[in-house]
Amino acid sequence: MGCGQLHNLLVGDNNCGQMYRFVPNAARDALTFTSMALQDRVADNSAGICSAEMSEILFGAGFGVITDLENGPDGKLYVVSLSKGTVYRIGPKPGAFPDSDGDGAGDACDCAPSDAGAFGAPVEVPRLRVAGAAPTTIGWDSQAAAAGTATAYTTVTGDLVSLRTDHGFPSACTLAQGSAATSLTEARPDPPAGSGYYYLVRAENTCGNGTFGEAALDATLPPGCPCSALAGGALISFRIVNESLTVWVTNGPFIDRAKQLLATGTRQIPIFDTLLDGRACDPQWTWHVDPQNVSFADAAIELCDGLPSYIEANKAYWLGTVGSYCPWAAVVTSVEDRR
Repeated sequence: MGCGQLHNLLVGDNNCGQMYRFVPNAARDALTFTSMALQDRVADNSAGICSAEMSEILFGAGFGVITDLENGPDGKLYVVSLSKGTVYRIGPKPGAFPDSDGDGAGDACDCAPSDAGAFGAPVEVPRLRVAGAAPTTIGWDSQAAAAGTATAYTTVTGDLVSLRTDHGFPSACTLAQGSAATSLTEARPDPPAGSGYYYLVRAENTCGNGTFGEAALDATLPPGCPCSALAGGALISFRIVNESLTVWVTNGPFIDRAKQLLATGTRQIPIFDTLLDGRACDPQWTWHVDPQNVSFADAAIELCDGLPSYIEANKAYWLGTVGSYCPWAAVVTSVEDRR
């Protein structure tokens, strides 16, 4: 609509078939008027209810009964007229202002005047929604109309139990990055009873990044979800005092026992007999366990007990000397069975 309308409020009526333009104040909590006729803020135009005292605010006429005003994905304003059975598309007059990239936004208010796919900085993604059992579809509203057609989206996910345990997002991972689509399909099976997955989406374009709604995630994007495509085993998460650990396991009896422990709320000590260097399915740790050489026990030696952070801080000792891990305080919090 041009730079002059960047922050203005457009309103339609059902009596006069007109549109009105109001200018908010700097705080955007009130409207400002400059014409003397509107200084009294009194509707005293009964002699001409569709014309008197309207020179400052009148934006357009002849629309009939207006039932809706919407910004379209092409940056134009769409006006729905009930009485005329018509949808009007309104945009700036071609050539009315410099527009180097031809995206409909004037260079003066285009944050990327050489990029036809971006003209405004994205904001927080509204109306995130999840539909269906596994596979689940996550969708959100497009920001193309307000920010540009090249706006892309990054999705972060994590486990709700880990979110409570970690008091933050160290266990989160990036499910998709820089996707042009406004939806994605989540292939993970449904979480077990008492647990769940959370999703946060951020819009991004040449002008900048929006927000996940969490400063910690905005500052540092979590690593990619490395095990999202694995099959033939299970992702098993544990709470260990105030920390968490997620492991990929292909040992069938271990998976079955973990599911029993989760269902009954009981616990046994997991024995991870082989520790390996390198990040795997838990992005917060740079080590992982052998997926087959695992078991549960009622007791274990104290040497291999500890928190995941102990291994992270002394990896050479744990991997080279201890060689195994048996956290006594471990509690199964989720089992994602992909067999």
